[in-house]
Amino acid sequence: MLAGAPGTAESFVSAYLDEHTLQALVKGLSPEAELPPALAQILEGAPGEVVGRLVDLLIAEGTGPRAPLLRRLVARSCGVSPNIVVARLHETKGASRVALMQLLAEVDPAAALQAAVEATTSDEEPVLLEALRQLRAADFTPEIARAVRHLVESSSERVRLSSLPVMAERGKARVLPTLVAHAEKRHGSLSTAEAEVTGRALATSSPRGALDTFKGWLGLKGGGLLGRKTLPAPASVQRVALAGLERIGGEEADELLLRLAELGEDEVAAEADVVIDRRKGASGG
Repeated sequence: MLAGAPGTAESFVSAYLDEHTLQALVKGLSPEAELPPALAQILEGAPGEVVGRLVDLLIAEGTGPRAPLLRRLVARSCGVSPNIVVARLHETKGASRVALMQLLAEVDPAAALQAAVEATTSDEEPVLLEALRQLRAADFTPEIARAVRHLVESSSERVRLSSLPVMAERGKARVLPTLVAHAEKRHGSLSTAEAEVTGRALATSSPRGALDTFKGWLGLKGGGLLGRKTLPAPASVQRVALAGLERIGGEEADELLLRLAELGEDEVAAEADVVIDRRKGASGG
């Protein structure tokens, strides 16, 4: 009946799918169910007002049980107009922003990637973790590398612990200086967990570069240091080296482990002994 009158059809759909009707519709659908074909067809031609109402419902739901269903509804209705989602994205925080970031990844991956890059300057941990989740699969361009570096420098330890392995795996040897600087700059506040993750990241990034770094930290690089009976590196950085050396084989790594066992801070020295014994057992020595 409304064919040939697109303006009239849009007005009808907008009036029919008001906020209360959409709320009832969402409550009546199973979160896991496929969208009914008739509803999917209506949503594909839904005007912006309806899309906006669905986005508002998604924002209100956050990460609740009906968020996946709402993302599907919005994705079906705004495939040709993701700008509505982008506009709302900059107005939201926390779980609501995460929900919109996930939605945008479904309807416009390029826009979602840019939104993830921008989100790395947020101070909200859930937003930062979602940004990392989206960035880790992207090509490691200079822009993405800078964004991941923002995450590595986050005030949230959880974000740093999640970001360091991504930086190492994606950036390889070119991010080694950043990882070294991270360990040295934060040595006074590194937790055991972060020291270990940083050490493993260094070994992943560049085993050769990591070994050279560890030699410098442990006094085995440069003239006059071979005879030192103390280690230049503080205990937290010794632990970074220990974690990295566990991932690197060979005589050079074994020599550094022996030095940690002999001269390292008590806990680090004891753990270095455990690693040495484990290696001897694995090699039958």
